[in-house]
Amino acid sequence: MVVSTVLPGRTAQWAALGEQLDLLRRGTGGVALLDGPPGCGRTALLDAVTARAAATGTTVLRATASAAERPVPFGVAAQLCGRPLPDPGPDQAARALRVEELGAALPPGPVLVAVDDAGETDDASLGLLCWIARRTGPGRPVLLLVAAPGAALAHDLRRCPAAREHVVGPLDADAVAEVCRARPGPGPEAVLAATGGHPGLVAALLTDHAAGRTTVPGPALVRAVEVLVARLPEGAPRLALALAVTGRRTAPPATGAVPGPAEPRRSAATCALAAAGLLTGDELPGGVRDAVLAGVPPTELRALRLRAAERLHDRGAPVADVAGRLAEAGGALPSWAVGVLVRAADEALCDGRTATARTLARAAVTAAAGADPAQVLAADACATRAEWRAGPGLADRLLTRPAAAVAQLPGPELAPLLRRLLWHGRTDEAGAVAARLSAVGGPEAGAVEGWLVRTHPGSVGPGPAPLSPRPGPVPGDPAVPAWTAVADALAAVCTRDRRAEAAATAEQALVRVRPRDHACWWPEVAFELLLVLVYAGRPAVACELAAAIAAEEPPGPGRALVRAAGAEAALRLGRLGAAGAAASAALEIGPGDWGVACGVPLATAVVAATRAGRLGDAAALLARPVPPALFGTRYGLHYLFARGEYHLAAGHAHAALADFLSCGELAVGWGLDRPGLVPWRAGAAAARLGGTTPRDEGRSEARRLLQEQLAATGAGPSGERGTALRLLAAAGRSAGREQVLEEAVAVLEAAGDRYGTARALADLARVHAGARRHRRALATARQALTLAVDCGADALATTLRAHCTADPDPERGRTAAVLTAGERRVAELAAAGLTNREIAQRLHITASTAEQHLTRVFRKLGVRDRTSLPASLGPGPAAEPEAASA
Repeated sequence: MVVSTVLPGRTAQWAALGEQLDLLRRGTGGVALLDGPPGCGRTALLDAVTARAAATGTTVLRATASAAERPVPFGVAAQLCGRPLPDPGPDQAARALRVEELGAALPPGPVLVAVDDAGETDDASLGLLCWIARRTGPGRPVLLLVAAPGAALAHDLRRCPAAREHVVGPLDADAVAEVCRARPGPGPEAVLAATGGHPGLVAALLTDHAAGRTTVPGPALVRAVEVLVARLPEGAPRLALALAVTGRRTAPPATGAVPGPAEPRRSAATCALAAAGLLTGDELPGGVRDAVLAGVPPTELRALRLRAAERLHDRGAPVADVAGRLAEAGGALPSWAVGVLVRAADEALCDGRTATARTLARAAVTAAAGADPAQVLAADACATRAEWRAGPGLADRLLTRPAAAVAQLPGPELAPLLRRLLWHGRTDEAGAVAARLSAVGGPEAGAVEGWLVRTHPGSVGPGPAPLSPRPGPVPGDPAVPAWTAVADALAAVCTRDRRAEAAATAEQALVRVRPRDHACWWPEVAFELLLVLVYAGRPAVACELAAAIAAEEPPGPGRALVRAAGAEAALRLGRLGAAGAAASAALEIGPGDWGVACGVPLATAVVAATRAGRLGDAAALLARPVPPALFGTRYGLHYLFARGEYHLAAGHAHAALADFLSCGELAVGWGLDRPGLVPWRAGAAAARLGGTTPRDEGRSEARRLLQEQLAATGAGPSGERGTALRLLAAAGRSAGREQVLEEAVAVLEAAGDRYGTARALADLARVHAGARRHRRALATARQALTLAVDCGADALATTLRAHCTADPDPERGRTAAVLTAGERRVAELAAAGLTNREIAQRLHITASTAEQHLTRVFRKLGVRDRTSLPASLGPGPAAEPEAASA
């Protein structure tokens, strides 16, 4: 018999019973008790043992007791003998004589006497079983096997020296997995969590699943739980209902809120539930709980839940326990319920349980209907907080009532309400809240105002006066509120010569501040601090921190916010592919969730697509509707600059110049005129150089703008300074271009801007070529091509391939047409300076394959090594159409 197939999880019991059967065959009898909760497979194990004994030649006498037949004297004994037995009457001596006769009449040789549900055996037959048990042992080949013996019989049988007890309980995780492998259904973890491992319930759940009832509990499981609980000791059904309603074994309502078992029986009922696997810690398994509740009429169930909540509240239980019962009850709730639900929802927000918080907050809003205005506002504010975490777009509709009653709102609710109104572009309502917040005052008001004038300056008037450093804890210390760190960092980054201070403030706050309160949403704070790092010239640090924070956030708006800031940082590093992908992924949460902050990921995605030469994608992104209030925010500066860059690449220099100048006008008027935010002067200079303005006038104006940007950026390495130097070379006289471009390359490399470095190298290669320094031009072009390919600047790479050739020999160009597509790709990367291993990683081939391709390329082109390869092989037989020029 293969035990693992017939009886999963019963290997130990099967082995022990097998030892007793082996002793029986060698002439030594004994007693075996199969005990355990009902439905756990005692009968199945007894059947398997009797079948095994019969297969080895052992005589098997089998009987099953029942409560209905218990009044019949010698009923079980008659089943064992296989014939009716007349009742000798109530005389004890006559009954004892009958027991002696039956015992003496047992068959010779090994005999297995098996009785199922032995606890229901009639009194007369109990005498026979005890007689057999007392006469087992060496030389007496009789094994008494009883299942579910009951307390009295088990007590008597355990006194026999040859007695062994075998407990058959719930299945463990391995046994449940074995059952699930044999029958299709949910995963073993889900089955174990729903049933506690009780074999009968496991089978019922899998039966429901086989019938297409995938929602737990199904009808088979509901019925199985009902039958099982009814078979447990007295008091267990009431205790199970109490646990299902209150959720915890230790909760006071187990005895008060729901009619539970009397005190003397509670311990036995609890033990019975635990032995059957129906207690997981202090709670019923999920499927069992739902199955118990499914059998209670809805009206009665709601009354039980309300009663449980009241008892919990009166006894000072945790608000989470009370609120859970209130939310489940639903409908009209007592007045005290609003405060409990609000506090529980805020606790859930602090713990990151957004779904639970939303459920409790909605229940609070329902309970507050018709209550006093303060409770209504408290419930609305709680619902807004909870919905905001799930998605800012969900909270938009909930802002109207709190905004209309701003005079009645407590001070702590004003700053979050202001941020949310501005997020959705509701500037009129935000103005009233800002006025109220200013009147209330306090540290939080100062922090929010510092953020407000540097993020939504179009909503609050002219730019801010410089803020003096506040005394107190070091920025970034956990004692400093998160929004204070944001305000301090923004103030520093918008002030000349304080970029290092801004970066330190933002980085410390990102590393050390993790607000765990209901009013502050950490991803929103991280979004602002990561942007400060970008503005301060620390995009590499911002990228690293954004990746770490995003990994901690669940999918949704919070992760999208962090990824959007990380995308902007990647763009500043010239990682066009990564920036575009991250920005596009961030935008997938929808414009309703983004509000006016959509300007940041949209701008990043537009610039990344434009610089990659995908102007059609950039145009599609710009066609998306944006809130009108966007253009009164710092995020709108990002958007205007990105639109200007697209227009410039598309050949619309006038439109580009208009966008760049609008961006600059707003930045200057708002006090946000720092190149690290948006280098609008460089964009305007590029538009002047590429427009229809008279040549000298355009160059002169471009030089003025670029000199202003260089003065504003300072002497340190930054992408904005390097870009300004590159454009200054284009606007200046040809005599000094090489030196300026070399400085631009050095600055951009130090800043980590790979795209900017590729552009500067490409310009420098053209200068060398114009001066007929072909070797230097070729080497520089190859460097530029490597960077352009690496950062995803396809348009720039196409231009470099087409115009920076290594060998002017036309015959060699014609020979290149015989290369296959794979050979061309390998040859171009090799010409750009990549090793065979790097080529293999880039093209997802082996290093050996790359080497074989190169060998054939050398032969076809008539060159000896990779240093003789041209940077551009010309159009091949299957060349793609060229992308738009960079």
